[in-house]
Amino acid sequence: MPLFTNAQHAPSPSGSAIRLLAARRISVPASERPAAITEDPINNRPVARSSWTTSAGTYAPAPTSPRLTERMSGTTIGRSSQDTAVNAPPAYTWVEEPLDGADEGQAPVSGGKLAQLRRRGPERKGKRGGWGRLCLILLLVASIVIGLAVGLGVGLTVGRHHHKDGSSLLSGNSTTAAASTFPLGHYSFNAALRTQNTNCTSNAATWRCPPYIVYNSSDSSSQSSSLEAFYWTISNTSLHYATKSIPVAAYGAPSNLTISSAPGSDPHFTNIPLTYVNSGNTASLRYTFNFSTQYYVIPSASLTVASTGAVCYYNSTTFSGSIYLSMNARYPSATTDVGRGINTQPSGDLSAYVNWPYSVDIEATSPGGDGIPTCYEAATNGQLGDVILTATTSELVSDACVCEWRNY
Repeated sequence: MPLFTNAQHAPSPSGSAIRLLAARRISVPASERPAAITEDPINNRPVARSSWTTSAGTYAPAPTSPRLTERMSGTTIGRSSQDTAVNAPPAYTWVEEPLDGADEGQAPVSGGKLAQLRRRGPERKGKRGGWGRLCLILLLVASIVIGLAVGLGVGLTVGRHHHKDGSSLLSGNSTTAAASTFPLGHYSFNAALRTQNTNCTSNAATWRCPPYIVYNSSDSSSQSSSLEAFYWTISNTSLHYATKSIPVAAYGAPSNLTISSAPGSDPHFTNIPLTYVNSGNTASLRYTFNFSTQYYVIPSASLTVASTGAVCYYNSTTFSGSIYLSMNARYPSATTDVGRGINTQPSGDLSAYVNWPYSVDIEATSPGGDGIPTCYEAATNGQLGDVILTATTSELVSDACVCEWRNY
C-alpha cells in the first residue's frame, strides 16, 4: 500500500552516481569508532519535519507505526538501553577499498578476495617471464663452461704438440737432427791447445792444460797430440731462439739457448745461458758463455821432499767459450782424438755427439793473488792431505794463468 497519495516519486539516482558516492565515503579508522552504540531518549532527537516542498511537489511523512514509536521512545520490549551498551557487538573494522587511477569509472571493491586479486595484479605482472630469464641465465653459464673446456683442450693439445716437437729436436740420429734443428743437438767441439800461460803461479808445474801439448804448426806430430774434445749439448728454452738465419738485432742479446756438458766431464756445468753476439760481420756471428768454477791441476813435478803426490786448486777460475755460427774451422782438418773434456773422460754413449762444423774458442783463466793456488798432499781414502805451504808464492792479481783451445 503506497505511503503517499497524489505524489510523484523523485527520480532514483543512476548507477554511476551510486558508485561515485560509494567511492567518496569516508572510512573512520577502527581506533576512533565507539565501542558500543547507545540509544538516546526520544526527546533528545531532532523533531521530524512534517513536510517538505520540492520542485516536484509537497511531501508529507508517512504515519509512524506503533512499533517504530515504541522503539524510538526507548520502551521497546526486551533489552534496555543499558544492556545494549554493555552487550554491543565489536567495532566494525572493514575499510572500503579506495579507487586508484586504474579503477577510474569502476565500481568500488567490496569483496576481500577481489581486493586481494586487484592488489596483486602488478605483482603478478612483475613475475611474468621469470622462467624465461632463468633459462637465459642457464644457457649463458653453459656456453661459458663449454667455451672454457674447449679452450683448455685446445691449449693442452698445442702444448703437447710443442713439447713433442721440442723433444724431437734433441733426440734421434745426431747428424740428421743437427742438420735439421741447428744449432740444437749434441756436439763434440774439437780444438787444439794453442796457449798455456803460467803467470799466476810461481811454480809452472802447478798450472797445466790438457792434453798438455801445445799445438805447433811446424811440428806435424802436434796436430793430433794437441787436440782436445769437449762434449756439450745445446738446448732451447723457448720455441723462438736466435740463429744465423733468425738473428737478433741487439748486440749481446739473450739467445733463448743453454749449453751443458756431458756427464762425467770436467768442468761439469748445466744449462749455462748462451748470449747471441751480432757484430755486423756474418763470419763473426757467435754464441758466448762464461761461468766461475774450481779448476784443479795434477802437478807435473813433486811439491814435497817426500815426493808424495799432490793436487792444486784454483778457486777463482773463469771458464768461457765462443761458438761461431759461420766461420769455418781451419784446424784440425780431421778429428783423430776421441776427446776427454778437461782431465776426465765423459761417461755414457758419445756416438750421439757430432763435430761442430764451425770455429770455437774456449778458455780457462785464473788470476794471481794470495792463496792461488792452494795445493794439498795427495788424497788418502777420499780425503785431502795437509796443505803444502811451500808449493808456491803469491803473484800479482793482474798476472793470469791461461789455457786456450781453438780450431782456427
